[in-house]
Amino acid sequence: MDHDISYEVEDEAQFWQEVDDIIQPTSTTPSAIQNVVNNFISFVSQFGADYLTTDADVEICCEKLLDSDFHMDNAELVREAMIAYQPEQDKIAKCYVNLYLLLLDGRKNTRTFKLMKRAHMVPVIANWAKQHQVDSIRFTRLALTTLYEMCRMQKLSEADMHCFDEEFIWFLLRSVEISRDDDDPYSYNCIKVIVSLNEQFMVAGLPQAQQPFPRTSSNTSLSVASIETTGPHQAQNSIVKVLSDHGSRFKAFGENLIRMLNRERDTALQLLILKQLFLLFTNAATYEYFYTNDLHVLIDVFIRELYNLPTEDEALRHTYLRVLHPLLIHTQLRHAPFYKATEMVNLLTSLNQECSHFGPVGTTTVRLLARCLTVPWLLPPRKRKLKIPRPGFTAERKKSAKNLGMSLDQSETASIASFHSVNSIAKVRPPTTPRIKPPVKDKGNASARLEQSHLAPVTEGVTTASNGGQGKSAMVDSVELSAQATEKHDDLMREIGKLEISA
Repeated sequence: MDHDISYEVEDEAQFWQEVDDIIQPTSTTPSAIQNVVNNFISFVSQFGADYLTTDADVEICCEKLLDSDFHMDNAELVREAMIAYQPEQDKIAKCYVNLYLLLLDGRKNTRTFKLMKRAHMVPVIANWAKQHQVDSIRFTRLALTTLYEMCRMQKLSEADMHCFDEEFIWFLLRSVEISRDDDDPYSYNCIKVIVSLNEQFMVAGLPQAQQPFPRTSSNTSLSVASIETTGPHQAQNSIVKVLSDHGSRFKAFGENLIRMLNRERDTALQLLILKQLFLLFTNAATYEYFYTNDLHVLIDVFIRELYNLPTEDEALRHTYLRVLHPLLIHTQLRHAPFYKATEMVNLLTSLNQECSHFGPVGTTTVRLLARCLTVPWLLPPRKRKLKIPRPGFTAERKKSAKNLGMSLDQSETASIASFHSVNSIAKVRPPTTPRIKPPVKDKGNASARLEQSHLAPVTEGVTTASNGGQGKSAMVDSVELSAQATEKHDDLMREIGKLEISA
C-alpha cells in the first residue's frame, strides 16, 4: 500500500487485513521502512475513528506493528522512522497514533525516550498537551503520559526545562482542580507529570558532581536523587513557586496527592510523591498548604507503610523518615491536640527494634529515627518545653479579662481576711448591756424595792453567763439564779395583789 493512495474500508475485517498487509513489506531499506511507518500512521489515523473506539483498541493496533517480524528485525530503524515522522500540527489523529507508537516502544526499550529527548521532542509534546486540552482530551492524556515516562527515567536538559514554566504548571494544577477526582485518568496523569517535573527541578538544583545517573530499568527512576543533598528551597522550581503564591486555589492537588500515596504500589511513583511532599513541608510558604484532616490521613499512611515495608526496602523507608520529620515539626500537626503522638513514638521505637532483630541497624536508619524522636511534641510531657497559648487570647482580651477578674495571679486570688481570723472573732460574743427598769412611782416603796431586788439577781446572772469565764459551772449558777428569780417574782406579784386589794 502506498501512503499516497487512498483506500476505502468496508468493514472491520478489511481494516485489520490492511493493517497486516502494511506491516509485511517486501523491502527493508531505510526508505522502505520510513514508508511503512508513514503508511501505518496514515491508515490507522484515517480509519481508526470507525474501528478503534477506545485507547485499548488503539494499543492493540499499535502492538501489531511493534510485535511484528518487521519491527523485530529492524527495531532501531523503525524507532528512528517513528521519531522522524512529523505530521502537520493540526493533524491530531496522526500525532495521536505516532505518539502512541513511541510510548509503547519506549516502555519496552527506554532508548526510544532517549532518542526522543535528543530529537527535542519534549517541548513539542508539552505544547501538544496544552494546545489540545479542549478539542481532544484523549490526545492530551496521551501526551501527559508520555511526558511522565520521559521525565522519570532521565534528566532533562536545561533547554527542555524552560518549557515547564509557571504557565504550564498553572495548566496542570487547574486541570486537577477542575476534575477534583484522582480516579479520573486525566487528573491522575496531570499529578504524575507534576511530581516527575518536581524531581527534575530537584535534580537541576544539585551540584553537577551530585547529580544521579539515569537508570535503564523500568522500575527505577531519577528518584534516587537524595532529598538531603537537595536544599529545601528551590528558587527555580515552578511548582513550589505557584503553590507558594496561589496554593489556596489548588487544594485539590494536595488532596489527590495524599490519596495517591495511600493507594500507590509503584515504588518509583511513591518516591516521587514523597519528594514533592518534602519540598512542600520544608518551604515556609507551604507549611500549612494541606488541610489538617488530610494531614491526619497522611500520618495514618506513614504509620501503615513504615510498619509494612520489608526490611530490605531501605531506600523507601529512609525517604519516608526524611519526609516525616518536617511533616511533624512544620505543619499544623505541631499544635495540640497532638494527633497519634503515642502511636508515632511506638512506631519509631519498634522500627529500631525490628531492624536490629534482622541484623545490624544502619547508621542512616538510626540517625533518621533519632531525629524524628526529638520532635518536641513526641517527647514525654515532663520533658516538653512547649508554650501553648490560648487560641485567640490576644493582648486586648487579656486586659479585658483582667479587668473582669478573669485573669488574676495567686496574690490577687487570695482573700484578705483568712478563715481563722474570722472564726476567732465569731467565737467572742458581744457584751450584754444590763436592762434597768425605772422605779415604780404609784405602787409604793415596798413594791418598787421588791421589783428592783428581783431584777438585780437576774441581770447579774445573765452578765456572768455572758462572760462565760467559768464554763460549765457558770451555766449551772445561771440556771439556779433564774429559778430563784422566778420564786421572788411570784412572791412579789402576790404582795402587789394584796396591796391593790387593801387599797
